[in-house]
Amino acid sequence: MNPTWKRFLTFRNIFRCAVIVLLLFMPIGFGGNNGVINLFVQCLIYATFGISWNIIAGYGGQSSYCHCAFISIGAYVGAIGFTTFKISPIITLPFGIALSVAFATFMGKACFRYRGPLFGITTIAFSELLRIALLICDGLTNGARGIMVTYRGSSFMNMQFKTDIPYYYIMLVLLFLCMGISAAFLHSKNGHYLQAIRDDEDAAISLGIDSNQVKLRAFQLSAAMVTVIGMIYAFFSAYIEPQTICGTDMMIRIAAIGYLGGNNRLSGPVLGAFIMLPIIYFFSSFFTAWKATNFFYGLALVIIILFAPDGLIPLSERWFARLRDKLLQKHRMSNDEVAI
Repeated sequence: MNPTWKRFLTFRNIFRCAVIVLLLFMPIGFGGNNGVINLFVQCLIYATFGISWNIIAGYGGQSSYCHCAFISIGAYVGAIGFTTFKISPIITLPFGIALSVAFATFMGKACFRYRGPLFGITTIAFSELLRIALLICDGLTNGARGIMVTYRGSSFMNMQFKTDIPYYYIMLVLLFLCMGISAAFLHSKNGHYLQAIRDDEDAAISLGIDSNQVKLRAFQLSAAMVTVIGMIYAFFSAYIEPQTICGTDMMIRIAAIGYLGGNNRLSGPVLGAFIMLPIIYFFSSFFTAWKATNFFYGLALVIIILFAPDGLIPLSERWFARLRDKLLQKHRMSNDEVAI
C-alpha cells in the first residue's frame, strides 16, 4: 500500500470521515422531518458559536462573556436592513462584520488591560450596555418588542426558505469553514503566540510578544465569525429581541456547550452542542410550564465543573490512554509468562 494512504488511514481520520458523511446525509436519514432538522440546525448554530468563542476563551484563556453582543450585531444589522430598508442580508453582512470588528477593537483595547475575573466582568458590562442600547433605540430596533423578520418568499438572497433543510446545509458549510479558519489561525504565528499567552502571559511578554495585540487579533477574528452566524440565526428564528439574543442566557448556553466538549479542542463545541441541545430539548419539553431550560443549562455547567472540568474530549482521551496502558501491561505480562 502507498505510504501516503497508510498515513491517512488512521482511526482518527476514518472517524472524522464517518462523522462528515453522517452530517451530510442526516436530513435524509430522518425523512425530511422538519422538527428534527430544526433541532439539528440549532445544534450547528450553537456549535459554530462555540467554535468562534473558543478562539479567545479556550485557546486564548480569556474569559470573554460578550459574544452575545457580536451575535446581536449581526442579527440586528441583517434584520433591520431586511425589514426596514428592504436590503438583502447578504449585502448588509459585510457592514455587520465591520461594525462587530470595530466594537471588538474598542472593547478589546478597554478590556485587555485587565486579567482573570476582572476581564470577564468587564466584557459582561459591555454586553449589557449594548443590550440596553437595543432596548432604548426603540425607533430602530423596536425595543423590547423585537423584530419579526417577515417571510418574502424562498430565496438565498433573502436567507428565507420553505423548510429548514437549506439552513442545515448552509450552517454545515459555515461550521466546516469556521473550523478551518480556527485551525489555520491556531497554527499561525499569532495562534502559537496566543496559546503561549494562555499558558503564561508574563513569560510570553518577557520574550517580546505583544500580548494585547495578539489577543486583540484573536478577539476580532472571533467577533467576525460569530457575527456571520448571528445573521443566519436571525433569519432562521424569524424573530429577535434584546433579552434573548443579547442577554446572559445566550452567553451561558455558548459557554456550557464549549466547556462540555472541551474548550481547548477544535471539535469540542461540536460535540457539546450535539449532546447538550437534544438532551435539554428532551427534558425541557416535560417542564415547559416551569420554563426550566436555563435550569438545565446551569445544572449541566455544575456537572461539567464537578466531573469533567476539562470537557468530554480530554476526559475520553484520558480514559482511552488508561485502557491502552492496561491492555499493553496485560500483553507484556502474557509475553513474560510465555518466555518463562
